Amino acid sequence: MGRFRDGTPVVIADRDNEENKLQHPDTDNFNYQDDSEGSKCPFFAHTRKVNPRGDTGLPNIVATPIALDEEKMHRIVRRGITYGEPKPAPEGGVGLLFMCFQASLISQFNFMQQAWAKQRNFVKRDVGTDVVIGVEKRDINPDIENDPGRAPGEQYNWPIEYGKPETKEVTFKHWITMRGGEFFFAPSISFLKSLAPVIITENNEDIIACRNKIAELKEYKDLNWAIGLNGDTGKEDEFVKFFEQRNLEFEYFVRTKVRGQFVFWGEISAYDNNIATLEQYIETLENPKN
Repeated sequence: MGRFRDGTPVVIADRDNEENKLQHPDTDNFNYQDDSEGSKCPFFAHTRKVNPRGDTGLPNIVATPIALDEEKMHRIVRRGITYGEPKPAPEGGVGLLFMCFQASLISQFNFMQQAWAKQRNFVKRDVGTDVVIGVEKRDINPDIENDPGRAPGEQYNWPIEYGKPETKEVTFKHWITMRGGEFFFAPSISFLKSLAPVIITENNEDIIACRNKIAELKEYKDLNWAIGLNGDTGKEDEFVKFFEQRNLEFEYFVRTKVRGQFVFWGEISAYDNNIATLEQYIETLENPKN
């Protein structure tokens, strides 16, 4: 995983050095710059695969370094919830309910899975896939390839001793089995804010906009202009859009020139009715409990 059982990252403290652990109380504020060979935290460790913490920007590790800010844009906010009883070693019924949030499914969760966890050449060549969730499925026997009880294996160069460069080749049997998953859209922050009580003041932007629109309607009425359609083009004008944005009914007064004569659709009272609709809307905003 890349951490000891108590949560301490293996890159900043070895198992037996309690004094070293006490020097790093913040177990989330660290990077791998002092472990460029992966002798403390291997490159295939889960925590290093899905959050390189600057590995992608080190020229002694990658051929084409990228900025740390760009790397961070692929991160996610996640939480894992275990279920079942893991002790002693279970035969089944034990697992992890994984949930994560991100702004972009493509550039975050999917990218992390495809470009990092499941790539044996990330961040260095031939380090292997993520030892927990990445399955390369090498050397599969075709006679038992479809056997659901057979865990696929992958070969890794495991450090023989903490912090030392010597490694040995071992085959690690993957045991993670995907049982299902769903993608959901979470409500936006603006939507959640809209659920809170709205405090209306004289400076409320929507009230000001409605009062300005009432003034425009009165001006149009004095000029005997059409409202609802943009002149004689048949296109909806801004009055209609203004009402539709607020789910308000709009009453048309249209004047169209046909063969030299003006043809009217609707009554001139449409002006007063639309003004009354906006005034009622303003009253609702100012007194939401009424």
